[in-house]
Amino acid sequence: MKDIEALCSQIVEMLHPEKVILFSRKIHLNGETSSFKLCVVADVADEREAQKQIYIGLDCDIPYDVVVYRPERFGELRENEGSFAQQIDRTGRVLYG
Repeated sequence: MKDIEALCSQIVEMLHPEKVILFSRKIHLNGETSSFKLCVVADVADEREAQKQIYIGLDCDIPYDVVVYRPERFGELRENEGSFAQQIDRTGRVLYG
């Protein structure tokens, strides 16, 4: 979890998000994290550009994926039954915010 928390801290420093949610984590048989996925809810001008900034500017020893939502968009989508945002909101673990 240290690598995940370290990346989360870097994202917080970079984007000042409202929330960072861990919504998937794969674990090796030895108990170590093999990959993970984060959802970042941040007031950004362009979600794809913010996602690109994370991938280009931040490094992590463990493979990861990240999805970025603007707060208003995440709020709307998580209200839609069966949406990906609702699943993240319902099952994810909030790391920040």
